Amino acid sequence: MIEIFSLSHFLIIIFFIILPIFLVRFKLSYKVLIFLLLFLEVLRLEVNLDHFEINEDLSLQLCFIYPFIGVLSVFFKSSLFRDYLGSFGWFFGVVGIVFSNPNPLFSFSTLHLYFYHSLMILISFLILKNKITTSFLPLFIVLIIQIFFTFMGNFIIGNGCNYMFLNTFLFPYDKAVYKVNIDVLSMHVFGSLSYLDILDKIYACLGGVYYVFLISLFSTIIYIVYIASLKIGTKKP
Repeated sequence: MIEIFSLSHFLIIIFFIILPIFLVRFKLSYKVLIFLLLFLEVLRLEVNLDHFEINEDLSLQLCFIYPFIGVLSVFFKSSLFRDYLGSFGWFFGVVGIVFSNPNPLFSFSTLHLYFYHSLMILISFLILKNKITTSFLPLFIVLIIQIFFTFMGNFIIGNGCNYMFLNTFLFPYDKAVYKVNIDVLSMHVFGSLSYLDILDKIYACLGGVYYVFLISLFSTIIYIVYIASLKIGTKKP
């Protein structure tokens, strides 16, 4: 058992983040890697087929939607989808690696998550070797469309459905046990308080303004990621 955010966990995180940074030096085609990523997602669905649950196994996480947008980038000449992959893929990959539960480490699901998110970072960096040409707003709209349909999916499916962890952040006061959640958020950081408890208290203090705060924070983070991607894209390989 690896304790979350222990030294062993940090070493695992560092390895899977550094791996794509090392591989980006080689002449690899992001288009080929997109189909490898799609294969990994189909493989995940295949492995889970015998015990498939609609409220946790669909491809409705941002990271699992990523290869499908990648396929669109291959078959459509517009730079919109390609720039989306480049601008946000490395961020989604890093977040996925940092917040993935490392237990049990040598299980298919755990290793799949780590290699999958590491491959996302690699694809993103390969795309960023060329300058991003799409402005922030169209890329942000692509992201919002995904979030909207996933939110509707959570609502329609119900039964503990929490894709993209949307219910965790949108309804922090709801103590429902979700089929999919971020384990780290349950860690106690201030005595008996967990991150989820803190989120609940912020909502209690702000009321409806909480959603203005949440949307503003999310938009700001995504914009900073976009600016960072522009900076990465202007650097010579």
